[in-house]
Order: sequence, then C-alpha cells, then structure tokens
Amino acid sequence: MDWSLRELGKNGVLLSLPKPPFGNFRCRVLYFDKIEKVEFLPIVERKFETFALLNSDIEYRFKFENRAELEKEKSRNLKESDDVIFVKNSLLRDTSIANIYFKRDDIWVTPKQPLLKGTVRERVLRENLVVEKDISVDEVSTFQKMAISNALIGFKEIKDWKIV
Repeated sequence: MDWSLRELGKNGVLLSLPKPPFGNFRCRVLYFDKIEKVEFLPIVERKFETFALLNSDIEYRFKFENRAELEKEKSRNLKESDDVIFVKNSLLRDTSIANIYFKRDDIWVTPKQPLLKGTVRERVLRENLVVEKDISVDEVSTFQKMAISNALIGFKEIKDWKIV
C-alpha cells in the first residue's frame, strides 16, 4: 500500500479524519489490511528517572494495540520505580515503552536484542549516532549517561537516572 500523502488523500481518507481537541495529542492509526480507526489520545508526560531490572522472556517484536502481556510482565516489578528495564539472559533489552541507550567514553550503545526495533532507534543507528552491543546487567553501573527513545518523545537523555 502506498502511504504517501497523495494516496492517503484519495477516497476522502484525510478529509474524514476526526479533528483533535485543543492541546497536545498523539495520533494512533489502527490498521490491518486497511485503516480501521484513527484516534487522537492526550499526551500524558511521565517522569523517567528510576528503573527496576526485570527478568523476563517476553517477546514484543511488533507494536500492537493490545499491550496486556507487556503490562502483565511489567506488573511483576516489586520495586518502586518509574519504569522497568526488561532483562533476558542477563542482557538488557528495553523499557516498557521505549528503547534504551547508555553512554560511556563518548559512545552511545543500545541493546542488540531490543524488545522492539523502534523507528527512532533505527534512525540513530543508521546515522551512526549509536552502536548495537550486548549490554549486561553487570556493566550498567559503568555508564555515565542514559537515554530512552520512542516515536513520541524522540531521543531523550535521562539526566538523573538510577537502577533501583
């Protein structure tokens, strides 16, 4: 399917989109073979400073509307934290909503096996701003900086981060 603006404008697709209310919203397009639904959801800013490591075998290679399995895994976290970092075989993967990055010696690294190969992650890899690397639980304390990314927040450095 051609997702260009010209193609999306055919058959009144763009004209029939609902107008979002005032404020900051994200647009979610639900589709299968065709666009099923377009929603505008309010952006709820979250604080990300503390992260708990959570051992899990969860797989989440594609972005789905139903995040029940991901949320169920996340709820196993018994520590007080802003989010979790999923760990598999002692290697870091991702948070529940974002790809992760760590910086040491002026080099940003991101896990080789993330939960989801997000669009921002793919862009910063293509632009050679970060490199893929297996990141073990044991080496987290050796990094000076941390960042997260997703399509909504872009690449965001976390100023005062810690693993709890």
